[in-house]
Amino acid sequence: MVILGLAYQDPYTTKMVDYIDPKILFKRNKKNENVIIVSTKLGHHNVLNKVLEKIPGESEKEKYINTLDHHGNTALHYAILLKDKYVINLLMKNKADPTLKNLHGLTAIDLAKQCDDSEISEIIAKPRSTIEMETQMVTQKLKSAVKGKSTDEKVDDYIKNYRITAYQQEYDYLKNNKFFSIYSPSPNNITVQKWHLYMYYFEYFNALYDSLYLL
Repeated sequence: MVILGLAYQDPYTTKMVDYIDPKILFKRNKKNENVIIVSTKLGHHNVLNKVLEKIPGESEKEKYINTLDHHGNTALHYAILLKDKYVINLLMKNKADPTLKNLHGLTAIDLAKQCDDSEISEIIAKPRSTIEMETQMVTQKLKSAVKGKSTDEKVDDYIKNYRITAYQQEYDYLKNNKFFSIYSPSPNNITVQKWHLYMYYFEYFNALYDSLYLL
């Protein structure tokens, strides 16, 4: 439930997470994914930033960021597949290991070389300042907003950019759960149903629900 609240940008939960045992945030689902991997795959930058702030100690941070899922992929593998430069930079600045191999024997460095964007390899080799990456991200969003795409076009773009072909089932789930965010009900803030997506990935949320409200 804590993770759900963060994903749903609930202000109460975001504040409460500072008082919650970090172990709750780093449970894994049946695919061995923790919230860092899932948030990376879904492009939830706000969740990633909050969770990374919550991890106690550099050794623990390195451990959670470099968690391998059932495909042997780390969050960094997925960030590169999605060409999410902000997350790639964020993970690299927080001790992500680009040399870890997945079950296909590919490292994050290998995936970066396969991209048609040399900037990704440059970020892995030399992470940039947070301010620089945030500025770049805002600029890209402004350019997208100016184009004035429809709701369906924005969701289709999201799915198209979700380049992980092994997860077609999740693509269909995304398509069936698009909606206007209740916290920012503007056509420019179309998103997918984050609450349901996190319930889809993690099955232990009912147990966490009680722990949140007992605090």
